[in-house]
Amino acid sequence: MTREPAALTSEQARARDALRALPEPEADVAFRARLKQDFVSGRIGERQVLVATPARTWPAWLRWSAVPVAAAAAVVALVTFNAPPPWRMAEGTAGGVVDVNGTPVALEPAGTFERRLTPGARVRLPEGTSVTLASAGRILVELTPGTEMTLPRAPGRWFGRRAVATLASGEVHVTTGPAFHGARLVIQTAEARAEVSGTTFAVLCLPVGTCVCVYEGTVGVGGPHAALVPVTAGRRRELFKDGRPPLDDAMLVHEHGNLERLVAQRATLLR
Repeated sequence: MTREPAALTSEQARARDALRALPEPEADVAFRARLKQDFVSGRIGERQVLVATPARTWPAWLRWSAVPVAAAAAVVALVTFNAPPPWRMAEGTAGGVVDVNGTPVALEPAGTFERRLTPGARVRLPEGTSVTLASAGRILVELTPGTEMTLPRAPGRWFGRRAVATLASGEVHVTTGPAFHGARLVIQTAEARAEVSGTTFAVLCLPVGTCVCVYEGTVGVGGPHAALVPVTAGRRRELFKDGRPPLDDAMLVHEHGNLERLVAQRATLLR
């Protein structure tokens, strides 16, 4: 029995009287029957064991094997999205035929020629044929008649942003687009190395050596293993086969016109 406090407040007294006035609840007949049966059978007071069903888990070997698969998928996606637009023919001599890795390839249809323009491909143009190659938004390269060049890989979006090309003979005109920002292009010849980070310039393989003319921006020019000297817009640098000191002078007059024309076409051809 619960003993009441010695003194109740008026509110406590009213609550007590209200509870006492409630009718006594009647026991449920079915519940009383179940309770009686449990008491007789001895189930009342029996220890109950709660068994939890474990959550489904993957085998450890399967969980760990999924890690390299996910990592490989992430790498593939990153490489895919980093890849630059492929080389395509922006312009070319009608009916022209170009040697690509020792195989004559017609410039028309363009798709057949473009499929062969992989990084490292050696492209050789006969006299009377010229071609302009573009990697959308990045680089525009005009190869003139008689030029032999090993194509670079265009710079990637986030990494692999240094491209290297080799010019064996002839003359190339180069200009870069907005997507080239932050990248590097190196053009090597037997006597020289030209490195740019966004500009318009020409590289000429001459009988006496290599000449680099700069129309826009700045190009670092030096020997294959020498320090690069900055050549600014409107200037040229020549490095000679016979080992005489380099010549630094105004750019060749006719190259000014060639590069001016390329810049005028840049916005259209680099799309």
